[in-house]
Order: sequence, then C-alpha cells, then structure tokens
Amino acid sequence: MINDVNDVNMDLTSYFANLYSMVMADNDKSDEEMILLYRIGKEQFKLTEEEMDRMIITDETLYYIPTSEKDKLLYLYDMARIAWADGKVVPTERDLLKRTMERFGVSQDNIDDLTDFLLEKGQENLSHEEFLKYVS
Repeated sequence: MINDVNDVNMDLTSYFANLYSMVMADNDKSDEEMILLYRIGKEQFKLTEEEMDRMIITDETLYYIPTSEKDKLLYLYDMARIAWADGKVVPTERDLLKRTMERFGVSQDNIDDLTDFLLEKGQENLSHEEFLKYVS
C-alpha cells in the first residue's frame, strides 16, 4: 500500500493525472469515464482506488511525456478511450488529444489523421495488445 502520493513514481502520477484531465475536458465527469480511468489505473499500474484518489487531488504533478514512441502512442490511445467512455467525444476532448500530440512532438501534418485513428480505435475500446496490432 502506498502511504503518500510522493511514494508513487512521479511519471506514473503525472500519467494518471493527465488522463484525468481528459475526463474533465468536457466539464462533465461522467461515471463511465471515471470507471474506465480507474480500470486503467488498476489493470495497468496495479493501483488501489485510494492511491488513484490521491493522485487526482494532488497539485504536485508534472506533465508526463513518455520517452518511447510506443508509450506515447499507448498514452494517446488511453486518452481516446477515456474520451469515448461516456459514449461521445466533444470538441474539447478532441482538442486536448491534439494538444497532447503537439507536446509529444507529433508532426502537425499527422495530427488530424492520428486523432481520427485514435478516436476510431478508442471507440472500440481495445486492449493495448489488440490496439498495437493496428500500428505494428
């Protein structure tokens, strides 16, 4: 059990907090989006609900930028899955996905097509392994 948010790897904390920003992008924290966010935390990072609660409320997180191209793509895919979790994608969620791509260094020429692809696959809610079959 993690006793303090500082005991959690800061990259992980940032990753999770940044995914939470996708939940809040449409100013409507839906149950479906929160359920998916917590499922990602539990399945991918083995976090408890209490640990995730603390990560969301901390203001000490820094913006997480994955180091590998694969990790960047999976992170963006998780954002797309969260955007679809409530059954709709609103412009602010699409914009946040695009801004994150810019931060990750994705070429401006590729952002629109990659956004469409990620949101298409995000709607399917594939596992990481299944998703990677489309990009390998």
